[in-house]
Amino acid sequence: DGIEKMNVRGVMPYNFYTANKYSAGTYSKQLEAAMLQSARETFDKLEGNTLFMVDTSGSMSCQLSGKGEVTRAQAAASIAAIMNEVCEFTKVYTFDNTAHLCTEKGFSLADRCARSMGGTDIQRSTNYAVESNNRPFDRLIIITDEQSSGSYFSKEVLRIPHKYIVNVATYQNGIEYGKFIHINGFSDGILLADRKRVV
Repeated sequence: DGIEKMNVRGVMPYNFYTANKYSAGTYSKQLEAAMLQSARETFDKLEGNTLFMVDTSGSMSCQLSGKGEVTRAQAAASIAAIMNEVCEFTKVYTFDNTAHLCTEKGFSLADRCARSMGGTDIQRSTNYAVESNNRPFDRLIIITDEQSSGSYFSKEVLRIPHKYIVNVATYQNGIEYGKFIHINGFSDGILLADRKRVV
């Protein structure tokens, strides 16, 4: 009953996701509903078609600096869980050496995105995701630690008007960004601008 009555505006999705993990799923339905409500109240709807890519390589299982026991994968997964709430249209993919379309929602989607193993090819995975969709994307958001063995982004990817790479690690070296906007570290700034809008 307390969860339903709490003020959820501005609460970050990873707070709900990690709370669910610590409670062993006892309050899963209530926490998931609160997380999605928070997303609707905190963010304006992103217009257009958004492609959201989550790195699930083995290195994403490392802890996220400054967030206690939260891993990079869990932080990325928690954002994926709310994309259907904050985007007009969205496709969510996980990726290692290739891309995998996700059809789950909420905590189920977050759980899938939080499973980390294998290698990383950001460029190949992103190219595949874009080429697999007939409807052009207006926005591309990639959450990764940038430990990639890939080579180049396709022309179709580079044509996407708004492109973001969010590096949740602290490595000095990463991939070549080209016309991407690059964001270092995981913080409220990934999702918030004046606590209203996603990037």
